[in-house]
Amino acid sequence: MILYAFLGIPLVMGLLVIINGKFKLSRTKQLVGTTARVFGGILFALPFLSFAAGIIAGVIFHLQGMHRDYASLYGTFTTLGFMVLGLIIILVSASNYAVPISPPGEVALLTDLDLIDTTPPPPPTPPQFRKPLSDNPYAP
Repeated sequence: MILYAFLGIPLVMGLLVIINGKFKLSRTKQLVGTTARVFGGILFALPFLSFAAGIIAGVIFHLQGMHRDYASLYGTFTTLGFMVLGLIIILVSASNYAVPISPPGEVALLTDLDLIDTTPPPPPTPPQFRKPLSDNPYAP
């Protein structure tokens, strides 16, 4: 029963992250936008992948001659192992893409895209010619 809850929590959480586009990692860090949705999709797919790995491991152990109950137990441990390993990998890799959360009423901190200057350059100044020294157009 606990295994189903352990598989269901990332499933629901991943679905919420895909819908909202925000994945809060801590009090000061979060993922926003497409990056959050990608990690939400991975989080949504993780229970299915780990459950499939557990079934495959259980079948392999049973085909090797292990009793059905023990093969099922090893399959369950494989499922839990894949879930824990997957969650650790997701959280560590998501922390690399996290942006700071700005408190309400405070200006958000700059991101890498905000540091790129997109204003057009000023027009070039016209060349300035020297004033002639005399009124004679043929003077050097």
